[in-house]
Amino acid sequence: MNRMMIGDRGRVAFSIVTPSYNQGNFLEETICSVLDQGYPNLEYVIIDGGSNDNSVQIIKKYERHLKHWVSEPDNGQSHAINKGIAHATGNIVNWINSDDVMFPGSLKLIAKRFEENPDVDIVTGRELRFKINSEWLHPGSTIHKNQARTVMAAHCVQPQTFFRKWIFDYFHGVNENYNYLMDAELWVKYLLLFGQSKVMKTNDYYTKFRVHENSKTSTAVEKFKKERRALSYSIGCTADLPKFVLDRCISEELFEPDHNLRLQITENSETKVKADLKNGIKALFALHWFEDYYHIGKFKYSRILFKQAILYGRMLPKIRLVKLALKLWLLPSFVIEHFRRSQRI
Repeated sequence: MNRMMIGDRGRVAFSIVTPSYNQGNFLEETICSVLDQGYPNLEYVIIDGGSNDNSVQIIKKYERHLKHWVSEPDNGQSHAINKGIAHATGNIVNWINSDDVMFPGSLKLIAKRFEENPDVDIVTGRELRFKINSEWLHPGSTIHKNQARTVMAAHCVQPQTFFRKWIFDYFHGVNENYNYLMDAELWVKYLLLFGQSKVMKTNDYYTKFRVHENSKTSTAVEKFKKERRALSYSIGCTADLPKFVLDRCISEELFEPDHNLRLQITENSETKVKADLKNGIKALFALHWFEDYYHIGKFKYSRILFKQAILYGRMLPKIRLVKLALKLWLLPSFVIEHFRRSQRI
């Protein structure tokens, strides 16, 4: 499938989806921040998960301005997002959670970015985070010069990140097996198949991310960690990492392997994960797990991983590789073990 054939590069039309459940105390502010954008080509969809607070009354207050809305039980946030995107006809899509708000004029600014850069697939900005009596700036999604590092970071600040609709169509929406990092998983899949040359990082602030005691970010820290580890493991599988490295992940109980959380990538003859990207990922994993095996005293595996880092890691800092080589080959293992136990290495 040729992405240039899928992507609508004409006038920017937005489809914004808000998934919500029992967020009546924030929902109206979110709705108004979207509708007050004053952008002419905007359709807004709200998918409520069957709230038992005042959410439905709030939605009905604005329903004449909505493309679609529903309030019924669903299978969680990711399912709600996909339900909303199914009604989207705009060529630029994003979801705004029901406790976040958009800055005035954001859509006009984002549209300008896409119109001035018609080959761009994703526009991502910076973010303002706030809570009662406090706010601070966040740099936004992590993009390194090296694509493998960007993939490994797997860090997408979703409220600030606007995608061309074809990306959701290509990957069949977000992965509903992810409840917390569905945005990062989509981001990683895109980067693996299409690279980062058509991702634009701006210094603009598009939305305000609310931090409060009932938000997922505050209440589900360990669940976020589990999905991040699963995503990292999946990236390793995609890059064909050695089995002993993957086994090490499992033996350390970083997470329980869940095949539902494996990357679901649609591949064909035109969209394969490129070998050089796989090699870059292998090098970065090798460097990370080299340190792990080294510090537990399993020098045989450390040496294997070091050689792999050298083989694949043209982008790795040469000084660091030299230092690692000195540790592995110039010092006797009993000396290394002595310093390791004394926590000097």
